[in-house]
Amino acid sequence: MIHVFTLFAVQADASEPFVRYIRGEWHALARLQRDLIATDLLEQKTDAGHTLLCRSTRLFVALDFWTTHPAYLRASRSAECQALLLQRRIWANSAFEFGAFEHPRLQELYDSVAQDAISR
Repeated sequence: MIHVFTLFAVQADASEPFVRYIRGEWHALARLQRDLIATDLLEQKTDAGHTLLCRSTRLFVALDFWTTHPAYLRASRSAECQALLLQRRIWANSAFEFGAFEHPRLQELYDSVAQDAISR
């Protein structure tokens, strides 16, 4: 599974419509992407004095869960998916995609599990 992290800076007065859009219409459209498993949206929670942005801006992180890295690359290059991702960015003052991440693989762990399975 691939995890794609995108940071959004949204004006405070647009933050509620942004969240409603992501949780409603955008989720419905995203379901049409067969390799997109789910999307989660997180909002930064800090004291007013502990943010790098002005008080009129809210930070959100979208976590998109894709089946595989090749599936994510294929989808992200399609016009349909690009239009879908652009819809989220329209609501934000700025957006930055950190990239695609996956859990690290420990080869010796997988070798051990495979060896156990073979010896049974």
